[in-house]
Amino acid sequence: MTDNNPCEHLPSVSVCFPLYDTEQYLERCLRSIITQDYHNFEIVIVSDKSRGHDSKGKNAKQIAVAMQSVMKMLPVIILHLSMSMA
Repeated sequence: MTDNNPCEHLPSVSVCFPLYDTEQYLERCLRSIITQDYHNFEIVIVSDKSRGHDSKGKNAKQIAVAMQSVMKMLPVIILHLSMSMA
């Protein structure tokens, strides 16, 4: 660890949320998470066969990639579930 990055001393947190045809809210949700005071986190988006798009026609992956280009080093993981888990 170096003293240059104060986040290295904080515990890492995974922020996980499900996504199913609610892409129109994804950018707002991501912005809400990344503007918090705590910055040592990763974001896990669980997409259960979502077919949705935002108002610009972007799917979850495209929205997350666009956010990553704006917010350098934004750790976003998108899990696509291909089968129902009963």
